[in-house]
Amino acid sequence: IDVIANKIFKNPLLKDVNFEDIIDHTLSVIKIAKVPGIYHEESCFKDVDNHMVVIPKNALNIRTVDYCYGKNLIPMVMSTDSLSNHIQKLDDRQDKLHNGYSQKTYSVNNNIIKTSFPKGTIFITFDTIRVDENDIPMIPNSEALLRAIEAYIKVQVYSVLADLQKVSERSLNRAEQDYLWYIGKAQTEYQGFKNEDDMESFINGWKRQFL
Repeated sequence: IDVIANKIFKNPLLKDVNFEDIIDHTLSVIKIAKVPGIYHEESCFKDVDNHMVVIPKNALNIRTVDYCYGKNLIPMVMSTDSLSNHIQKLDDRQDKLHNGYSQKTYSVNNNIIKTSFPKGTIFITFDTIRVDENDIPMIPNSEALLRAIEAYIKVQVYSVLADLQKVSERSLNRAEQDYLWYIGKAQTEYQGFKNEDDMESFINGWKRQFL
């Protein structure tokens, strides 16, 4: 990321971009490109307070949530209902399992896990991105990916500047085209398009969204 930041800061229009924003934008591109090999699974116990648990900051997505019932971990069921609705449904169902244990459910909203019970302990497993000794996300040594991240950051900044009429629409469009090209190249590496024609077809499909 230091390499990306150095390139970004050389552009006078991008010199005020926060390093934290560079990290966030980098993670966005990594997710879009579906870069393999940089994710790993972590897990932790969390205490529920008032039906809520704050998801760990480094969690990309939640894999599983288990309810701690004594020394046992019992899988919880993900609910698409609102918190109040699925609490009421559990109260109404009266379905008992495991010697009095009622089926527990949860929902995920932004960085919060909401549970059907007010107090207790849950065990969460989730995906994270590998980081270095300074907790900075590690990026594969791919020129296409690095250029895609740089172009993506430029697009985000130029979009605001274009609204403020501080850069031309032409500059924004060029940044968008650069991003589309390099993210296509990166996905060729990581997802294995059959050939350059296959990649070109993918890129052209994305380009049509900007026409």
